[in-house]
Amino acid sequence: MPPVSKPRWSQENVATLYALAGSMTVPAIARRLGRSPQAIYQKMYQLDMRPRQGRIPVRTAAALFGCECDVMRKYRDLSRRRATHNNHSKYHLDPAELSDIARVMLDEGTIRSVPLAKLREIIRDYGGSP
Repeated sequence: MPPVSKPRWSQENVATLYALAGSMTVPAIARRLGRSPQAIYQKMYQLDMRPRQGRIPVRTAAALFGCECDVMRKYRDLSRRRATHNNHSKYHLDPAELSDIARVMLDEGTIRSVPLAKLREIIRDYGGSP
């Protein structure tokens, strides 16, 4: 059996990797580029890039729930008072926080429904487990 040939990285693929590296996790980039996560890690290592941490931008979460960033930060702060989270960024959420925030927002009637498929996709893309 002949060795499996690996697809070469085009300049367009490398440019896409640079563009996505700051906003998506490695598994999400791998799905977008049609490559394995290991291939993405290897290329990032060759290019001296660091993979992003699994933190969700507040604006992404706000768009998901159809609210303003300030409202999302308010519920994030409430969630953090109820449970201890390691991530205390002003602009990002831990994937586990997003599920907690969704529950609180639903309970208080701030939102009427949560697009579950999209919620799971965002949590998965940012390195959490839905």
